[in-house]
Amino acid sequence: MAKSKTVTKSLSKAKSSSPGIMLVFMFLITMLVSAVVLYGANNMSPLQVVLGNQSLSLFWALVLSSGVIALVTTFVFPFISDFSAQMKHMLSPMEMMAVFLVVNFATVWLMSRVSQVFGLGISSWLVVLIVSIVLDVVQGAAMMLVEGMKS
Repeated sequence: MAKSKTVTKSLSKAKSSSPGIMLVFMFLITMLVSAVVLYGANNMSPLQVVLGNQSLSLFWALVLSSGVIALVTTFVFPFISDFSAQMKHMLSPMEMMAVFLVVNFATVWLMSRVSQVFGLGISSWLVVLIVSIVLDVVQGAAMMLVEGMKS
């Protein structure tokens, strides 16, 4: 209990001192969540989702792939927020999740097309869609948890 209050205080203090630090928290949480989802997908269906190749071990393929997903997600977030502010329409959580479903799908699909570089191979677009949906739900839950902790 005391630990969660400490984390909540540090998140609130970090947000008030520098709004950019929330992007760092977002990157780290998204990277961790993406790594867990990709590793789980690889373990549940190793013929459909392959991590690693002749150049990259499973660990480094996981770090690289989840890092790219987190980087793209963190990079896109401010643009979505600014766009919704310009349109004077605050996106609901469902609308935000729909946007990030498209972002996750595009990122995972493009990474799987160059599996020699990222070490992430996915057999079909349908598997990419399933992985993207799981990523979207888990990332959304993690971000809502962080939002709840900082308020």
